[in-house]
Formats: sequence, structure tokens, C-alpha cells
Amino acid sequence: MTDPVPAPMRARIQVELERISTEEGVRILLAAESGSRAWGFHSPDSD
Repeated sequence: MTDPVPAPMRARIQVELERISTEEGVRILLAAESGSRAWGFHSPDSD
């Protein structure tokens, strides 16, 4: 199985999650990307 998230984007996401965790003083247990735009299924009337 191939990883749907390219390595440079995965690294960028990890950096951002670590920044949020540090700034907010929280532990992020799960981060999920969801929605039609995220998966390329959006339409003209998508929100």
C-alpha cells in the first residue's frame, strides 16, 4: 500500500501539530483530515 500523503506534506503536518501541542499545552491523540475537498470529491455546491 502506498502512502496517500507525500512525505514533505506529512512532515509539515507533524511540525504544525507539534506547534499546536506546545502552544496550547495539550497532547494531540488523533488528527484526521476529512471532507470532500480533502479527498478531491468536492462539487460546486460543497461547503
